[in-house]
Amino acid sequence: MRKKIQHVLLFTLIFSLFQGAGAYIGQETTPSLQNWYQSLNKAPLTPEGWVFAVVWPILYGMLALVFTDLLIKHPLRKILIFGFSLQMLLNWIWSFVFFSFHLTGLAALILSLLLATVFILFTLMRKDCFKTAWLLLPYIAWLCFAFDLNTYIYVYN
Repeated sequence: MRKKIQHVLLFTLIFSLFQGAGAYIGQETTPSLQNWYQSLNKAPLTPEGWVFAVVWPILYGMLALVFTDLLIKHPLRKILIFGFSLQMLLNWIWSFVFFSFHLTGLAALILSLLLATVFILFTLMRKDCFKTAWLLLPYIAWLCFAFDLNTYIYVYN
């Protein structure tokens, strides 16, 4: 019972950290949405802004579950923890590179590195953390979609 409480507390801490980071990044990059982003030629499948506000908290919740599981069940699998940490760093950097600095080509490169990192992480996790690895699939799908949107903006602007 005590371990279960510790696990819930760890998840709550990680979940709060991820949601807080996402909220901070959103707040810092929002000014760019009013002018620069609105003026871009965007892909026909670009969703309305509210979709991002719904999707990202769900994805961050799933990522918090993944990271909690890695820390609890696989603390010695340093490569998994490193890979997860790297992909989160790339995820957070992308927003600033794209929205704040308007470097859409570099942002596409960062997204491709992020996708490769998450795919490798998924592949490594499938063996030992089968159920947890599957939580990465919606994230991978969203990153592929984001890469398509980012690349369209890079090519057509």
